[in-house]
Amino acid sequence: MSKSLISLVLIVFSFLLPSSCLAYTKDSIVKIFTTAVTYNYDSPWQTSGSTEGTGSGSIISGHRILTNAHVVSNATFIEVKKNGDPRRFVAQVLAVSHDSDLALLQVENESFFKDTKPLTFGPLPKLLDEVVVYGYPEGGSGLSVTRGVTSRIEVTQYAHSRLMLLGVQIDAAINAGNSGGPVILDNKIVGVATQTKVDAENIGYIVPVPIIEHFLADLKDGQYDGFPDDGITTQPLENQTFRDSLQLPDAETGVYVYEVVPGGSTDGTLKPGDVLLSIDNNNVANDGSVVLRPDLRVQYDYYFSARQIGEKAEITLWRDGQKISLSIPLIHKRGDSSPIKPPQYDSPPEYIILAGVILTPLTYDYLKTWGEEFEKSAPPRLSKYLYKKRAVAEEQVVIINGLLSSQMTAGYQNIATDERVISINGQSFANFKILDELIDEALKSDEPITLRLEDKSIIVLSTVVHKMKNKNLLSLYGVGNEKRVNN
Repeated sequence: MSKSLISLVLIVFSFLLPSSCLAYTKDSIVKIFTTAVTYNYDSPWQTSGSTEGTGSGSIISGHRILTNAHVVSNATFIEVKKNGDPRRFVAQVLAVSHDSDLALLQVENESFFKDTKPLTFGPLPKLLDEVVVYGYPEGGSGLSVTRGVTSRIEVTQYAHSRLMLLGVQIDAAINAGNSGGPVILDNKIVGVATQTKVDAENIGYIVPVPIIEHFLADLKDGQYDGFPDDGITTQPLENQTFRDSLQLPDAETGVYVYEVVPGGSTDGTLKPGDVLLSIDNNNVANDGSVVLRPDLRVQYDYYFSARQIGEKAEITLWRDGQKISLSIPLIHKRGDSSPIKPPQYDSPPEYIILAGVILTPLTYDYLKTWGEEFEKSAPPRLSKYLYKKRAVAEEQVVIINGLLSSQMTAGYQNIATDERVISINGQSFANFKILDELIDEALKSDEPITLRLEDKSIIVLSTVVHKMKNKNLLSLYGVGNEKRVNN
């Protein structure tokens, strides 16, 4: 994974285009105005106030507006306006995919869509295709239009979700103000402008049509499920000695499976030592790539993510000197294989305050409190989980976020903060919800509660004092509720 920082921004361009292209599209491009709440992960019961922002979107079929998820994330109020129309209309989020950084908006006032024509979708562009990008960047109020050239197509990391999905790179400058705007080729949408690489010039990224269509198809049953995860970790098989040790015939290519995530889609079907040869009749090369089309290769996991959750992937393996075929139900979404919760949006952080000890799940959002380069700046005891798969099904790292200083927490200040909690009263737990249940059970008695931490230190808390003084302590620190635990 590249350690270059990627930031979410909006695309800006500026020169003339054919009038026929502009006339067809401009009335279907909207400017989006948002007011959003931001959460405080150091003090998870608090917000950090509200922020205002703008973005772009395009009208598609069904009187829907397509934009980026990060444009409307955590939004408490959304308005939209059409090009050349001074009026703002109230909008609501109809559906959102934080995984792919896409969202759909709806406007109840049907008059908003008068004299508009929905845009349709085109194919995945080819390298060196010249695309047209529309939107409302900062620096002006009018519609901005420009061109860019498709320079790379590959599975890449989406900044909003940190997931690896198909992306398209264009050689255009990207600035704040135009996220969610459509990228057009031959009068059809071929992508949505989404992010840029901040340590390089003229490298922008768009969400391509295959990802957009996956999102829209996912919603047909009325529920968003996400992109499936294969649940394996692999390495290339480009070393001949390695291949020979596996008795892999020269005619076969693939990648070596060295880890299967517990509870994942392939748990109980694949095992370490397998060689993945093909996915849905698409051969996997020794470098892990597959053919997407004759002029393009991408990483093999594209063909897993191209499926919907609940579907099956047909794979072939080399196992114990034999070639076998298997059907894999894809039951887990991307991001579920990590013990760290992925970036969270549209819901406040979880927490429990037990006798002044603040317990929270470890999340990317919490790690980001150390800054954009949190991989380097966060404590190694926490950042190490960025590179680990969960050890058991539904594993979630739970940490001590901090302490509310009082007599209840006296003496624990130097051993507790940012340590992982391993067990409560000698009982291990898989995730935050189960810890909450164990705490509720422990509080039914007057026996002390013992939390054992990853560094082998322990914290012993009085249930009697908790029952007597925790609410008063919360009031002293301006905490409204003792806990917030998602179902």
